[in-house]
Amino acid sequence: MGQSSFLPDMYFAWDARLERATNEAVRSYYRDRYQVNEKELTAVRATVGLLRQTGFRNVTANTFMIERVTPLSLEDENYLVEAIFRDTWGPRLQPYLSGEDYGELSRLCDPLHTDFALRRPDFHFLQTFTLVIGEI
Repeated sequence: MGQSSFLPDMYFAWDARLERATNEAVRSYYRDRYQVNEKELTAVRATVGLLRQTGFRNVTANTFMIERVTPLSLEDENYLVEAIFRDTWGPRLQPYLSGEDYGELSRLCDPLHTDFALRRPDFHFLQTFTLVIGEI
């Protein structure tokens, strides 16, 4: 089983407040979309225990850091724009952010805007991916 973001991600090294607001908006969006509450989402944080409870043996976990800084390769920029900026964030977050925060996030995520985050000289991205493996 794989899961990203067990540890806090860092998208905007220069703006922790907007990053927190955006991450909370994402969580709120998914809670609403799947009609679940925070407590129902805790199982995803316990993948080691879940595999052990379902009978897997020799369960191990390895966490990998995905880290990118500017200048980005075209492939990295495309991934971040599509997978994070459009698919994870994008218009779906508008109802969960203040107008000011949504406007700022939109500018930072727009490749045509002068504030585009991925081309800032101080852009630094951190994301974790945890892979939990067991034997049947």
